[in-house]
Amino acid sequence: MTLATRFPIRNLKVEVLKGVVIKEVNWPMMIACEAMFLVCWRQGVLPVMTGASQSEAYVPGGIHDRALAWDFRSKHLARPKSAFLEVSKILSGIDKGFRVLYHDVGLGLHFHVEYKGTT
Repeated sequence: MTLATRFPIRNLKVEVLKGVVIKEVNWPMMIACEAMFLVCWRQGVLPVMTGASQSEAYVPGGIHDRALAWDFRSKHLARPKSAFLEVSKILSGIDKGFRVLYHDVGLGLHFHVEYKGTT
């Protein structure tokens, strides 16, 4: 069973900040966006993508450059820590290859969602 059949995309509304470059859209990142949408929607806001593959901070050939990691704003959420836990739980329940970090590398505190696949 593939990621697509286990988690069909139904809702997807994401604000993308000006200047964010999305190099490729693939199933893992679509699933990450839907999970972010569901969690943010429960708090009454849209997810805001702050990074994909465009930043100088991202290593060429690294996970962002390979379109397997995107960053999302957390400061607009009323309960960012609970959102982090919820997104982490949703994505790890779909595939153990997802990892969500809540960190301040780059442009402030944000969610970094990556997919390394399962082996």
